[in-house]
Amino acid sequence: MLLLGGLGPEAVDALPYVRATMADETGTTATSAATAFHRITGDPGPALDVFDRELTGPDHDCRAALSGYEALGALAADRVPRILKTLRRRDHTGWTRVHAARALWSVAGRADGLPALLTAWRTNAFTRREITQLWTAMGPSAAEARPLLAAEQAAVRRHSTSGSGWHSGAVSDDEELLRLLPTALAAIGR
Repeated sequence: MLLLGGLGPEAVDALPYVRATMADETGTTATSAATAFHRITGDPGPALDVFDRELTGPDHDCRAALSGYEALGALAADRVPRILKTLRRRDHTGWTRVHAARALWSVAGRADGLPALLTAWRTNAFTRREITQLWTAMGPSAAEARPLLAAEQAAVRRHSTSGSGWHSGAVSDDEELLRLLPTALAAIGR
């Protein structure tokens, strides 16, 4: 679906397959098809319907739907109430709320997700790169995050360390975060 969506209107002959996938599949398969449909036709309506349906599904499907809203930007502006509701959804890892905050910012330029981002930052260190990128985009609207970003930048013990193990991407993830922090701090300002 990614390839078909990337082709845009040139993939018009694949629309029957894309429509069938949107109707018959669920989760990320359906949301990928919905995104492709929009990119091929320019019509956000059917894509929004799929995102609405998947928003109430399991966390992974909900995050895919939120990413769909995010990609549509202002075309999904009337979905803000649904996105706000997702910010209150039970979320053990913080990732669903991070996706909701990103969608809310992209769709409406609203920073209502800031409290959820602050919580996710504190409770799940693995969300920090993505949150830092969003705070950069939010600029002064994310001023409340400045102390967290400054503390992370000054920390000797890195966010990706743990007393119980490691993963192969820990160093590169941390290096990317360290590269992102000065940009975020500059965007937020004093």
